[in-house]
Amino acid sequence: MTPEFFTDRDLGKALPASLQAGGWVVHPYHEVFEREDVPDAEWLAVCGREGWIALSHDKTISFARRSPAALDAILASRTALIILRGHRTTRDMADSLLASRRVIEDFANRHDAPYIAKYYCSDDRYADGRRRPGRIELKYGASPD
Repeated sequence: MTPEFFTDRDLGKALPASLQAGGWVVHPYHEVFEREDVPDAEWLAVCGREGWIALSHDKTISFARRSPAALDAILASRTALIILRGHRTTRDMADSLLASRRVIEDFANRHDAPYIAKYYCSDDRYADGRRRPGRIELKYGASPD
């Protein structure tokens, strides 16, 4: 199954546009919500209800002590959340995600929500110059059997 994604406000407008241009189904924050200050718990719950995989750069969401309402929303609404790690330009992050589409889709198809995963970009290249996929690691959730 091809997953649908939601991009958090912190990822801006250019990143989801790049992913959409690459053939991904993406629901950008600014197209789903009119307000700029929707609490994390609220948009995470929407993602769970809609079955969208949430992409965010905000690593504090995954810390229960810093964001207990967000973690509660992830669990209650069975949300899949992928935290994008590292300080990258928007273009570089988009290129890395596009190169990692199969890795991300395979991960999503193997893991049932709720979960929190971390995505790490790769700077490595194949001999022909194409970017190697990044890696994704489960931080919280059930491992597949």
